[in-house]
Amino acid sequence: MSNLSHTQVEHRLGHRKAMSEQVKLDTRYETNRQKILDEAYRIVLYQGIDQLSMRSIATAVKSSPANLYEYFTSKDEIVYELHTK
Repeated sequence: MSNLSHTQVEHRLGHRKAMSEQVKLDTRYETNRQKILDEAYRIVLYQGIDQLSMRSIATAVKSSPANLYEYFTSKDEIVYELHTK
């Protein structure tokens, strides 16, 4: 039988749950970031680099331009990511 107290077991279970939630957030963050990159690529491919803007990307991902700044600091960062992949 375990030497852990009930409180210690609850603490460990809570820690595992918190870690699980963090993994979900990290996965969601990376998924959203990739969607932004995918749509930016489509815009460049079909409309040209001149049509790429935070607003056009936001429209494509059904978000607001302000929300994109949670994932990228600028359009230039998005272009850089597209170029390096």
